[in-house]
Amino acid sequence: MSIFDYNKRKIPEYYKGMYLDDFTPAEILMSSRESLLKEIQKKNEPQEIKFTAEIKIK
Repeated sequence: MSIFDYNKRKIPEYYKGMYLDDFTPAEILMSSRESLLKEIQKKNEPQEIKFTAEIKIK
């Protein structure tokens, strides 16, 4: 485990009062970035599309 991974594991998901709980600006920024990336990934997930075709022969 690297130092970055060790420091990252103690940072919770972003919330507005993080500065009141003694998180540094760098930790708040990292947390907000992760929250934004999660939102983007949810929006970009491919959604299941089903096509049905019916062929009628005369």
